[in-house]
Amino acid sequence: GCFMSFRGSSNLANWIRNLQIDTTEPTSAAFDECPGCKIHHGFLAIWLNARDDVHAALQEVGCNPAANGDTDVYITGHSLGAALSHLAMFTLSSYGYSVKRTFSFEAPRVGDFTFRDAFDSHFGGVTPVWRMTHDRDPVVHLPPELLGYEHVAEEVFYSYEWNGALQHKLCSDSTGEDRSCSWKYYLYVVKQHCNVPFVDSGNICNNAALEDLLVV
Repeated sequence: GCFMSFRGSSNLANWIRNLQIDTTEPTSAAFDECPGCKIHHGFLAIWLNARDDVHAALQEVGCNPAANGDTDVYITGHSLGAALSHLAMFTLSSYGYSVKRTFSFEAPRVGDFTFRDAFDSHFGGVTPVWRMTHDRDPVVHLPPELLGYEHVAEEVFYSYEWNGALQHKLCSDSTGEDRSCSWKYYLYVVKQHCNVPFVDSGNICNNAALEDLLVV
């Protein structure tokens, strides 16, 4: 199988796209199974710009359903990269790839309830999708629900609040965000977006890619 990792925001162009929080209805055939869904304009623009390069990179390493190559693909990402990983899943599955277990870390909300329902219907129960969150990271609360955004399932919430030891909880978010997981916090700690318990270094933002296809 092939493994893909999408980095978080690292340049001005990325941040400009992050702020384009108006939603747009995708016209790509990759989202035919998501009729009427609305997606974050900036995230969708970044993904559509990188899509062909990502597909070419997969083909280059032997993952090419059209040429009877390996079709298994494993996807992960942090922050902006986590949002893109959710969009990549739709597109790559439409190309004939078999999307396998996916871990996204500290993902912002990507689309509206229609996108959420289509995503969960397409991948839920077939492809394990773990949306990892922890403590008071602010990014997982953006864009806000009041703008019509909803998270995809399935959240795994990590926290030190139980007896001071790091523990995790599989959240009940099959019909909406679990109010007992990351959603419950109103006071946020910005540094917790990078300082996470998921990597040995303790800071996921310091893990740089050897090659960067994600320009804007």
